[in-house]
Parts: sequence; structure tokens; C-alpha cells
Amino acid sequence: MDNQNETQVTVTDNEEVKNEEVKQDDTASTGTPDLSKMSEADKRAFFAEELKNSAIENQFGKTETIVVNEGTKYQYHMILAFPGTAIASQIEDDATTDATGNVDFTKLMQGAVDNGVISFPQVKSLDFWNYHKGYSEVAAKVLNFLNDGLAGNLE
Repeated sequence: MDNQNETQVTVTDNEEVKNEEVKQDDTASTGTPDLSKMSEADKRAFFAEELKNSAIENQFGKTETIVVNEGTKYQYHMILAFPGTAIASQIEDDATTDATGNVDFTKLMQGAVDNGVISFPQVKSLDFWNYHKGYSEVAAKVLNFLNDGLAGNLE
């Protein structure tokens, strides 16, 4: 590598061209240029382009259909709708009971009901599951759905 750098210095005295050659060499091996060799303006320009290229489709309102009690006579479908990052994060925070990450499913499901995560059928209370099987299954699927939305993985 030292021979390459010496060659670059020998080939040109033009600092701009030399920096561009270094950026290309660094980018080829890691995918990211050596930030320590970049000016603050170049870093900001690189970061802005990187941010633009890393954008995903808006997760708010994305839906997923789940099947509960699949294959039984108690089977039913529900549609989950992502409430947005702030609300999804708050639902999970409110339902997390301690530093180990244990989840209080009552708080999780109440937050999901209160914030319209279950968009169909229109569940008004956890008492819905007094008349339908699958509360624990739905709770697990709601948690996975919220996590997928928070990770930006909903399609």
C-alpha cells in the first residue's frame, strides 16, 4: 500500500486529484472512504448523499394481514397497521417491564388497541379475546410487526 501512495504522490502534485485517487482506493476496499482523509465539507457531502441513498419507503400506515388459529375452526384474520415510529416505540417502551426487556403483553396489547395497530376488525378492548381464541398468538404477532416496522422492514 505504501508503494501505491508513493506512486500517487509522484504521479501528481495536484492535491484534489490525489485525494480523489485515495478516495477511490479506500472506497473500493471497504465501501466507505477513509473519513480521516476528507475535509469537513467533503464529509458532509458524502454523508448527505449516503443519507439520500439509504432512504426507505415510509413505514407509517404499512399493513400486514395475520391469520390467527390457522387451520382450526376458530381461524380469523386481522389487519395490523404500523402507527409510525414514535407511537410504535412508545407502545414498546410502555410495555417493557425492566432492563432485561421483558414484555408486559397486557400493556403491549392495550397500546396496540388504543393506537389502532389492529385496524381490522376494529377491536375496542382486550375483552375481544373473551370471545375469540388466540390472544397470546396475536400479542406475539403484534410485537413482531412493531419490531419489523421500527427496523424499517415492512413492505
